[in-house]
Amino acid sequence: PSSSAAVADPSDYLPEYQPPSAALTASGHQALRAIANQSQNRLVTHLRLAAEYLDSSAGQINERLTERKEAANLKRKRESTEGQSDDARKLAQHLSTLEPKVEGMTGRMEEAIRQIIDGKEMAGQLETALRQVKEHATNSASQATATQRSEWDPTMPGQTQEGMTPPCERFRQLYHGHKDRYGAKSLRVRYSEHPDYVNFKKSVHMAQQSGDKIAPMPNSNTWFRDGANADDADEDDIVMEGESIRTTCPITLQPFREPLSSDLCPHHFEKSAILELIRKSESTTHRRNQRGEMQAVRAVQCPTPGCDQMLSKDKLSERQSFIRTLRRLQRLQEARDNGYDDED
Repeated sequence: PSSSAAVADPSDYLPEYQPPSAALTASGHQALRAIANQSQNRLVTHLRLAAEYLDSSAGQINERLTERKEAANLKRKRESTEGQSDDARKLAQHLSTLEPKVEGMTGRMEEAIRQIIDGKEMAGQLETALRQVKEHATNSASQATATQRSEWDPTMPGQTQEGMTPPCERFRQLYHGHKDRYGAKSLRVRYSEHPDYVNFKKSVHMAQQSGDKIAPMPNSNTWFRDGANADDADEDDIVMEGESIRTTCPITLQPFREPLSSDLCPHHFEKSAILELIRKSESTTHRRNQRGEMQAVRAVQCPTPGCDQMLSKDKLSERQSFIRTLRRLQRLQEARDNGYDDED
C-alpha cells in the first residue's frame, strides 16, 4: 500500500462498532450480579431514607404551624375583651408569612415523595430486567448446540448466534417496556395506595390537627383528579372514614413504649411484642437477599384484625411521624389527668 494509505484515518476502513452479541462469560455473569446486588441495594437504601426524612420534615413543619395557630387563637380569646396586644399582632403577622411558606414547602415535599416512589418502582424494574437478562443469557448458552457454535464466526461484523439478542439490547427493551407501562398509569393508581405516600399524607394530616380531636382523613380517591374513578368517592363515606390514633399496642393492650410501624400496612406494635411473635412463628414469607436470591424469612400475619399482611422483621421500622404524634397525644392525656384546662 502507498504511504498515504498507511496513515489513513482508521474510521475509513474499520467496521462500525457493534455491541457483543455472544453468550455472557463467567465474568460477565459476575458483573451483572454485582450491579444487581451492590448498586441496587445502595439505591434502595438511599430512596428509603429520603422518604423517611421527607415524611418526618413535613410532619414537623406542619406541627409547628399548628402550634403557632393554637397560640394565636388562645391569645385572641384572652384579649377579646381587652383589645389586641402588640404580641398578638406580631404573632398574627408571623402566621400570615409562615402559613403560605409551610404550604409551599409541603407541596414540594409531596412532589418529592412521588419522585421517590417512581424511583423505587424503576429500581425494582431495573432489578427485574437485570435478572431476566442474566437468566436469558444463561439459558441461551446452555441451549446452544456445538454445531451452532462452530458455524458462528465472531470475527465477522454483524454476525450473531441464531436467536441471540445482545444482552444490552435485551435489557433496554425490558427496562423501557416496564417504564412505559408504569408511566401510562394514572397518578391515583401509582400513589394512592403506596405505603410511602399514604404515610406522608397521614403524617401531614395528623400534624395539622389540634389537641386529640382527630378529624377524619380524606378518602384517597380525593387526592387526585386524573383517573376515571377520581370522582367516585362518596362524601358520606369520606366523613365516616376516620382513623383514630391508637395509643396502645394491639398485642399487649398496653400504652406504647417503643412502637414499631409496619412498612406493608398502616399498623403499629410494641417492639418487644411483635418481634417475639415473629421469633416464635412457624410461618415464612420470601424476601430477596443482598445477592438477589429469594430467601424464606420468618414472618407472622399482622395481629390487627382484618389485616392479612405477612410481617417479617425487615418490614418493621421506627416511624418518627407516628412517634411524634403519639408523644403529643400522650402529653395531652397526662395533662388532662392532672387537671388540664383549655386556657392553660
